[in-house]
Amino acid sequence: MAAWEQAVLGAALGAGAKALATILSGIGSGRRSLPVRCACGATMGSVGLRDKAVVTALGPVIYRRSLFVCPACGTSRFPGDRALDMEHTGFSPGVRRMMARASARGSFVEARCRAARQILPRSGARRLLAATQIRYFEKNAERMRYAAYRAQGLFVGSGVVEAGCRSVVGLRCKKPGMFWSRSGAHAILQTRCSLLSRRYDADWDDRAYERTKPAA
Repeated sequence: MAAWEQAVLGAALGAGAKALATILSGIGSGRRSLPVRCACGATMGSVGLRDKAVVTALGPVIYRRSLFVCPACGTSRFPGDRALDMEHTGFSPGVRRMMARASARGSFVEARCRAARQILPRSGARRLLAATQIRYFEKNAERMRYAAYRAQGLFVGSGVVEAGCRSVVGLRCKKPGMFWSRSGAHAILQTRCSLLSRRYDADWDDRAYERTKPAA
């Protein structure tokens, strides 16, 4: 019985998603009863259709909407996105409502995971892939509280670390023709880190002391 229920539910959601995509495309494209005005006052013109992927309560859908561009200042706009309250987002209002409700009970990452689980495909490879990605976020949610980390003055980007790897490791150990053993690379990078951190003399003295101090 459970298998039949899942199959029927999956088919119903799939049919609903297709119907919703057709409805959304009808709102987002076609002739408009009123001209689209730019903030500069000029009338914007349609330059064709663009696809948009949206996560809805029925599952992911693709809908087509008209792109309007201002001939005076070059500003672009999707009136359909504004009419559907999906401007600058890939989540439908219904999904955003579920996410907001869930976020009131926990972190934003946890909220998005709970909302995502509610709209997973019922079966197949896409469900397995999505479930794996959701589990990754759930497992690392504590490491993703970026707002709290920034409030503490902590740096959360990876650019500094990546640049450090290039300048410390890459410039010394990845030149043409270089081959390193693990122990050799470890030793030279310890020394290089000490030098670049301006602790070379102090670290060298510490090492000399460790080599010469009497046994306990």
